[in-house]
Amino acid sequence: MTLESVCPTCQRPYSRDEMARSHIATDRDQSIQRQVALKCAVELAIGMLGPVPEGQRAGLGNAAYVVAIYRQFRDALNETE
Repeated sequence: MTLESVCPTCQRPYSRDEMARSHIATDRDQSIQRQVALKCAVELAIGMLGPVPEGQRAGLGNAAYVVAIYRQFRDALNETE
């Protein structure tokens, strides 16, 4: 089922399927997906470090490891496109 609309400029009827998505909206969605993928990679890397042993301070995670996880998430996102 497609909804019919009328173009305000030419008064031609068109369906929602014919409407092209704005490149700005598409770019914004992709940016949000990349941000979420980076956040997930950081949280996963932090979670994989495990709890800090008693009497010790938390150390820094390996940034290269986080980037590798992020790239896997990003590649998985790009497979669907």
